[in-house]
Amino acid sequence: MNEDENVVQLQEEMRIKAAFDELKDDDEATQRDACNRFEHRFGADLASRLRDKLGLVEPKPAATVKPEVVEAAVKAVVDATKPKVRKIERVPLRSWAEVVVPEGTSELEGLTYVPGLVGDITEWIIIGAKRPNRMMALGTAIVVVDTLCSQRVIGPTDSGTHLYIIIIAPPGYGKDWPLQCGARLMEELGLGEHLGPSEWASSPGLWKRLRRNPVLVCFVDELGDELALVNSQGMNAFVSKIIGALKKCWNAFSTHFTAEKVSEESEKIVWPSPSIIGASTAEKFYGSINTGDLESGFANRLLILPMEGFRRPPEQLTPRGAGQPPKELVRGLRRLWRPLSLLDKFEDQQEAIGWGEGAGEIYLAFSGRMDKFESVDNMKYQLGMRVCESSVRLATVVACGRGSPTVDREDIEWALRLGELSFGAACSNYPKYVKDYYEFPVFCRKIHEALTLERMTDRDLERRFRRNQRWGNEYERAMTQLKKEKLIRQVHWRDGERGPVKEGWEAVSDEG
Repeated sequence: MNEDENVVQLQEEMRIKAAFDELKDDDEATQRDACNRFEHRFGADLASRLRDKLGLVEPKPAATVKPEVVEAAVKAVVDATKPKVRKIERVPLRSWAEVVVPEGTSELEGLTYVPGLVGDITEWIIIGAKRPNRMMALGTAIVVVDTLCSQRVIGPTDSGTHLYIIIIAPPGYGKDWPLQCGARLMEELGLGEHLGPSEWASSPGLWKRLRRNPVLVCFVDELGDELALVNSQGMNAFVSKIIGALKKCWNAFSTHFTAEKVSEESEKIVWPSPSIIGASTAEKFYGSINTGDLESGFANRLLILPMEGFRRPPEQLTPRGAGQPPKELVRGLRRLWRPLSLLDKFEDQQEAIGWGEGAGEIYLAFSGRMDKFESVDNMKYQLGMRVCESSVRLATVVACGRGSPTVDREDIEWALRLGELSFGAACSNYPKYVKDYYEFPVFCRKIHEALTLERMTDRDLERRFRRNQRWGNEYERAMTQLKKEKLIRQVHWRDGERGPVKEGWEAVSDEG
């Protein structure tokens, strides 16, 4: 480098430094404007060095993109986000005429013979059971099919399909086999992520599981123990609220918002639809339920499979490999499963199942009969409030399983009969097993309320309230207190003109 070049370089550096000192405290817009003038006067090379010194990043010139390239890129994005539409294979239509009930079968067991996929699952479970029980197998078949239809199918009364089914039987009746078969079917269908927990630790934990997948099926052995644990945790709100969470989830197509926490935002769960099938002995199950569950509406959401008249099934020899579901059954069930796409509006993907000819009228007549319990028997009214809803769900599940677009007369007649027998079993067993220990003031009030409705003898009163005495002497104490307060009085009466004279008690109003 010669002397002239050194002089030129020094002059350039001095110009850049002078410009930098003048512009360094100005805003970016002023600096850019000045750099443009500097470039016009001293050239692009010096202006670029000045911009670098000022820390100004030159915007890159926009690339020229051909229109056809832009169009191809847009199409690729649209295709990538478009829901993957697979060819829908409908379940072939099957009729109730295919059902053959063996001679000599009781009415209750006869209800376990149904057409379509529900019937197919039932028969497969029976073949592999060491001690086959058709009612238990039917319960598992129903929850598997109702899970595959969940969220997507709307019943004739705008109902969902998911159910809470209880299998009640003594030990040794083979309750575990149907539950194992249900879980095995879900795995075989590739739907293991839809298998829900077999025990519940807390309400937040249940909602967290439903956030990941709102469609679940829970196979719960010893369900009575689980419910007893929940109901015994009165001081632990996280556990005791599990009952409330299950009540909310039973409702069809409801939306739930989880609680806002310090480290966790509230989340929206659309249409949580867990199905439950659990097994228990009568003592364990009914012992886990209290009158609070009855009054809150939880008890009447449980569909108890009627088992009256069933004996311990005789043991049978089962073929090797009977626990593997038949390929034809799996293919049929896959036709039912069409999960909702998150990219489309859920309501647009649903299928409405309507009433077949005459089916709606049969349903309404039964509903009217159930409503009459409100003025006759409070316990039966409470237990029967959702018999109609559960029956519609049962009928919808069977209709879907046999490929029918409507709930027909045979579907609803079968479902209402099963629902009615379940209701009868609950009404018979709740008074036998359910215990609710009253505090002393409540005990007094309950006796007074009972005597306000009708006169009762001591024997009838003691039978009515024996399940409410923790120590065995509460009844006598309450009666003594009510007599002291002159809220009851002793009376004599006859039932009819010639009946024997009865001696008992009736309530006295506050006015005397």
